[in-house]
Order: sequence, then C-alpha cells, then structure tokens
Amino acid sequence: MIRLIKYLISTIILAIAAGIVLFGCSTDSSGDFRLTTTSVPEEGGMVTPSTGTYEQGTRVEITAVPAAGFFFERWEGDIIGDENPVTIAFYGNRRATAVFKTSPFASGDGSLGNPYTVATFDDLMAMRDENYFDKHFIQISDIDASLSKDIGDFGGFIPIGTLEAPFTGSYNGNGYQITDLAYYEFGRFMGLFGYIREAEIRNVTFTSTQQEQSAGIDMKFSNIDHQPPLDPFHLEVDSEDFRTGGTLVAFNDGGVIHNCRSYTHIGSRRHYLGGLVGYNGGEVSHSYAAGIVTGLSYTGGLAAVNSGLIQNSHATGFSSSLGVSGGLVGTNLGGQIIKSYAAGNVDSNFSNGGLAAINTGLIRASYATGNTHVGIGPTGGLVGRNEGEIRDSYSLVAVTRYEQSNTAGGLVGINQENGVIINSFTAGRVSSYEEDENAEMGGISGKNEGTITASYWDTEATGQATGVGEGSPDGATGLTTHQMSGPAAEAYMPEFDWNTVWRTTNGYPVLRWQGGE
Repeated sequence: MIRLIKYLISTIILAIAAGIVLFGCSTDSSGDFRLTTTSVPEEGGMVTPSTGTYEQGTRVEITAVPAAGFFFERWEGDIIGDENPVTIAFYGNRRATAVFKTSPFASGDGSLGNPYTVATFDDLMAMRDENYFDKHFIQISDIDASLSKDIGDFGGFIPIGTLEAPFTGSYNGNGYQITDLAYYEFGRFMGLFGYIREAEIRNVTFTSTQQEQSAGIDMKFSNIDHQPPLDPFHLEVDSEDFRTGGTLVAFNDGGVIHNCRSYTHIGSRRHYLGGLVGYNGGEVSHSYAAGIVTGLSYTGGLAAVNSGLIQNSHATGFSSSLGVSGGLVGTNLGGQIIKSYAAGNVDSNFSNGGLAAINTGLIRASYATGNTHVGIGPTGGLVGRNEGEIRDSYSLVAVTRYEQSNTAGGLVGINQENGVIINSFTAGRVSSYEEDENAEMGGISGKNEGTITASYWDTEATGQATGVGEGSPDGATGLTTHQMSGPAAEAYMPEFDWNTVWRTTNGYPVLRWQGGE
C-alpha cells in the first residue's frame, strides 16, 4: 500500500510539472503504456502522434492539427486544457481527445504562417470571439461594414479585445479597405479593436461614405467651465473611468501599428478620442488619419494620448473638444513623437496645440501647420502646455486666442518649469480675437518658466515683437522673414544642424526627412 501511494504521488507531481491535468491513469508500474487519441468531430482534425506504445517515464509531445475550416478548442480524456501542443509523461495508459470546432473563416488556421482570411463583415464579427484573440488574420478583400450601424439595440461595432481578454495576435489589412464602420459608444473602448496587448496591426485602411459619427457636442466657448475636465498630467489609464476610442484601436498596450490610415470621422461624448488610436502605449509608425475628431476632451488627430512612440506619422483634418485638443495628439504623456506632423485646424475650449495640447515627453524633428483657436487656457502653434522637450521642430500654425484665453505663443502657449525648447522656430501668425493688455503673447512662448535654447521666431510673420510674453526671453531670437528664408537661414540660425537635420529651401527651412530625405 505504501508503495502504491508513493507511486500515485510521483505521478501527480510529474503531471503537474508537465503543465497538464491527467485523469483515469493506470496504476500499473511495469511494462509499456499505450497512447490512444481521437478527434471530435472526426473530420475536425487529427492528433499526432495518433497512437503508440511508450516506456514508463517517457515524455511525449502531442499536437492537435485542425482540418481546413476547423480550429482546435480543447483537450478531453486524460488531458484537460487548451494548451497545444502539450507534453505528457507516461506512467500509465493515456487517452487524449482533441475537440475541434468549425471555423467561421473560409481558409487559414490562425497561425502566423497560415492566418485566417477575412473577406466579409461577418468575418470581422467572428473575430470578436475570445477563441480568436491570439490568432493571426489577413484581409483579402474590401469590406463594406455599413451593417454595423444596425447591430443590437443601439447600433455600432463592439470592438475586438477587452482589458480582461486583450487581442494578442496580428491583423494584416493587406491594403484593402474597411468602409463605413460604425462604433459602439457605450462600452469602455470604442474602435475596431478595443484593447490590444503586444499585438501587430498593419496595412489597415478605413474609409467612409457616411457623415461623421457625431454625438452632437455643443462646441460653443460660452458653454464650458473655466477648468479642464480632467487632470492632464495624472491620467489613470488603468482606471474604469478611462474610456477611450479610435477608429482602429482604442487602447494599444505595447503593440505595433504600422502603415495604417483612416479617412473617416469619429465623434463621441467621451474623453480620449483619436483619429486612429485612443491611447498609444506601444508604437505607431508610418500611419495617418485624415478626418474630423470631436469629443469631450483630450482629442487628437491621430491619437488622444501617447505614452509610447509615434514616428513617421501624421494627421490632417480637424480636431476639436470642450477640453484640450491637439492636431496630432491630445496629450503626449511621457511619450515620443519623432518625424511626424499635423496639418489642419484645432479648436478647443480649454487648451490646444497645433501638434499636441500637452507635452510631458519628447517631440523631435516634427512640425505643424494650419490654425488653432482656443476659448480658455494656453494655445501654441506646436504645443499648448510644454513640460517636456521640444527639439528640432517648427510651427507655421496661425494661433488665435479669444478673450478668456490669456496665453498664446507661436511655438508653445506655456513653457512650464521643466519645459525645454531647443533648435526650433516658428513663423505663424499669433493674434487675439480682441485686444487685451493683460494677454501673455510671444513669438516663441506666451509664458516661459523653463528653458529656451537657440530658437527663433519671424517677427514679421508672427506679428510679435517679443519672443516671450512673460518670463525669461533668453534663448529666443527674433529674425525677419528674409533672414529666416533661403540660404540666409543657415547663417542666421547657426546652431541648427544643417548637415543631418535641417535643409534650406526658397522659403523657411524644412527637416531633411521631408520630401523623401
């Protein structure tokens, strides 16, 4: 009896070490043991090896291989779980049953080498099943998603992936389009993908033949409190109150988004709304959005909040909110924006910037063009409030402050205590809707509490005689349009790296990566 108990204990320990749970094991401790496998349904796939005889203690890896049109769901018999392949140790006869389910996808098995094919709106709907959240997909045709507006009682596509069950696979749009996708507004996340974790999304294109999805937000400046709705520097992205949305991804947790584009509009009565991504905690590269984004606060033409990396990307169109808005991102929260730009209009009631409303990270080799208008709070051609670093960047944005906004700058509205501006310039008009002798306005910054180094403003184009409205003007130099244009720019802005970062043109300098360089 003691020998039998010791044998059973050793069997359980070895099974746990193998990462599986075994039932119905033989207690015969001598001789060889047999593996018997079955598939349910029989046509659903096969198990390899299918049968065999093994000596005691032998460890064998078995694999469930689904047939075309099926996927592996789980093991039954002496193996419990969904790990595939799985390794078992032989201390008795083993029975393994692989349970397969019919796949809704026309082809593929969901592996990286043989992804599921996505060809219809029904295929997008099928991707919302948690069984597919770790699978790989490739789009093989344009998809009309207009039926999404009629889903359920309220309409709108419930996104793929949640905080509890994130999407961790990959999706290759393959250059095809998804047209007229309507978004479900009442969940925590809003977009095609809700929450992705270390996933890869590539080559996706959104288009629309419909009017923008809008919650009918009243954008009148007179209807807003004089305070922002949320603390812009202490966003709790893990809290239940953090509800975000984007046309492609609502929440990117360490994933990669590459070569994706959106030509559609998005609007909602929520904070944190982006033209492509809501919250970016991963990487966005070679992507852009060209549409209208309207929300309560923290709206961005490309992303609402960036704590990751955005590079070689841009946004055009219109970003607006009752709170803070940015042409590219609403808030660059400790993230990096590199070789990117925004070209469009930005309107908000509290604070905004041509590229970002708020920056606590790094902005490098980037620029903004277009117009900004703000009702309350600081506004800047590139950034509204800067607590991070701006380097080798420029703004040609026309900045307009209204009567309740007393801080405006050609490059930044306020350069706060930890803010750094290096080797940058601005040449956009800075003006007031009506005159106010108490307004803080400057060619570079409306108010400076930080550091400015080797940065320039066009005194003629900006209409500003001083570089800083309030605070130290050190490091800010005013030049004429002639001095900042053509070959003269190199002589009058000698600190700029003209060999690897900047180049002169017939007009203002540009970054070398522009125009293919």
